[in-house]
Amino acid sequence: MSNEKILDEILLPLADAFETFRKGRGVQIGHDATEEYEVFRETIAEQIVLGFINRVGQDSYQLTNEGYANHLPRIKELRSRTLAQSQLK
Repeated sequence: MSNEKILDEILLPLADAFETFRKGRGVQIGHDATEEYEVFRETIAEQIVLGFINRVGQDSYQLTNEGYANHLPRIKELRSRTLAQSQLK
């Protein structure tokens, strides 16, 4: 699994928490598949270094204001895709 795919998987729950709770609460996210764990860790670490995600507990993260602003176009695209897929079912 690629960094982009991992990012797609974690952005929606992080965005939902950001929009609902704003600051102070995180979303517990992790990856069970051993072979994907390293890619998951790399993706999270990169987002932290860029200042887009903060770690707020063990396996708990939140979007920063900068991260939300940076990823908002992608978040909107992911939501549109998810909505379109659910309407096909």
